[in-house]
Amino acid sequence: MTAFESPLVSIIVPVYNVALYLDECLSSIKMQTYQNLEIIVVEDCSTDHSIQVLQPYLKDRRIKFIKNVKNLGLSATRNKGIDLATGVYIMFVDSDDIIDLSLVKTCVDCATTTKADLITYGYAQFSDIPETVKQSCSPSDLELISYKQGNEYFNLDHYCWANFIRFSVLKHSNIRFPVGFYYEDGPFHWHLGLEVKNRYYLPKKCIYIESIVSLLVR
Repeated sequence: MTAFESPLVSIIVPVYNVALYLDECLSSIKMQTYQNLEIIVVEDCSTDHSIQVLQPYLKDRRIKFIKNVKNLGLSATRNKGIDLATGVYIMFVDSDDIIDLSLVKTCVDCATTTKADLITYGYAQFSDIPETVKQSCSPSDLELISYKQGNEYFNLDHYCWANFIRFSVLKHSNIRFPVGFYYEDGPFHWHLGLEVKNRYYLPKKCIYIESIVSLLVR
């Protein structure tokens, strides 16, 4: 695959008090079958030992590490990651989740084939996936099967980490997460959907979340 066929993908990982989950999360990103990644880790002044867990991963040259000088919250931390991103595509991974090892490659293949500007996909809770997947993050049998989306996009759950986005969309529209609000994914989801017309959906559960409770407190 040439450099043109292997576009850089920026993955933004906000970190705050996730020491128990961070190792599995970063492993699932680092071990992606698609390797041309820019992994932007923004640490938001954790009070646990998340920094210590991060240290071994900083040897990976694909990782850009930024530490906020004060706690800014999830929206501002994600926005900082967006401002630092240089990829052709961008995605978000919360640091208490893991992603299928084939996710990035599947999304790149889909975007290359369909010229999609936005690809969405499903998720499952840890409690709903086999223990072997939790332990190894083994790649699933993701197939390049996608469906063009219309307005049904707006009925999807409003989680930014279920989106693979052509970065030029965010740059040209200046879409960002609202600072100082709860459920910041909602406005981002709607603004993105209104901006993008060429949307596709992968009918697979590609990301595994720590718990439904964590969704409500982010």
